[in-house]
Amino acid sequence: MKLTAALIIAFLACWHAAFSQIIIIREDMPDVGDTIRLSSTITTGDIDYSLTGEDYLWDFSTLVPVTQQIDTFVSVSSTPFIYRLIFTSSVATIARSEPDVDFIPDYPVTDVFTYFKETDNEFHEAGVALTLSGIPLPVKYDEPDVLYRFPMVYGNIDSCESSVELQFPDLFYFSMDKKRKNTVDGWGTLLTPYGSFPVLRVKSEVTEIDSVYIDSLNTGYRIPRNYLQYKWLGADHGLPLLQVDEEGLVLTVNYIDSLRIITSVEEASAWQENLRIYPNPANAALTLEWNHPGSGKVSVWICTLDGREVFRTERYLTGTGLHREIIPLEGMSLAPGVYILFAAIDGAPPATQKFVYRHL
Repeated sequence: MKLTAALIIAFLACWHAAFSQIIIIREDMPDVGDTIRLSSTITTGDIDYSLTGEDYLWDFSTLVPVTQQIDTFVSVSSTPFIYRLIFTSSVATIARSEPDVDFIPDYPVTDVFTYFKETDNEFHEAGVALTLSGIPLPVKYDEPDVLYRFPMVYGNIDSCESSVELQFPDLFYFSMDKKRKNTVDGWGTLLTPYGSFPVLRVKSEVTEIDSVYIDSLNTGYRIPRNYLQYKWLGADHGLPLLQVDEEGLVLTVNYIDSLRIITSVEEASAWQENLRIYPNPANAALTLEWNHPGSGKVSVWICTLDGREVFRTERYLTGTGLHREIIPLEGMSLAPGVYILFAAIDGAPPATQKFVYRHL
């Protein structure tokens, strides 16, 4: 009889552990030396990712990756010395290596890092550092972007305001002002192709204003952004097990995963990588260029950030190689602002790119 009672107590303890909400703390954030593989896609299919609740089951087990990447976290002391003059131990405790970028023609950007600080109370993004044409540019946020506050439990609500300003004389100026509101709006079980996990769900509502001025083009513009981030956090995984970013009609889905051989969406992935639009900002016309993989129907459409379609064209193309499409903007009666261009081949997941329209 005593043995039976002990078994019942043990069963109830296991049941409670399996079905009660978890608590996220500092130790669940990334550690130096972590290399975390992420799969990415641009749709959740028929799954409504916005749904949530208590003891909720989110089943994303049918997700299919388009690409994969590995996020690598390193010690601050291993980043370039000049960066560390700004990102001291009081400012940042860990850094993530980022891919090189090329956002200004003929000015290569290398040695890119994002810096974070972990404390017992919060995990925040402290700033970024990069080297532009051999010149190091470490930039600390005036106020950090607080991603999580600890201990994190269901029902928590917090907010923050962050900002950053970057200026390279005679070349460009950039500033960003951001407001974030985080709500822990659910807990339960998450299913992905990687496995089953107890999680907390965090919804982040972000309002951001980016201001850019490029001296060489004598052009400046202001981009207001409003987007949502849904994050499913599990214990001791470093990054969200799943994150869905929604901005207008553009959806980005990232989830922790094992190594996958990606074969079924290679064409769609190549289309995403090869599509180029210019000029950006645009006024009279927008030019698209891509390496066409072969015969097929190409669909191109433009929408406002709130989803209203303002242009669409479809045509059947044959042959392979570089293809160029010019879209006249003058006759569309567009208001100045940010628009989203979608382009798809034979109904495959579309490539998406934003551009700024400036009326002459």
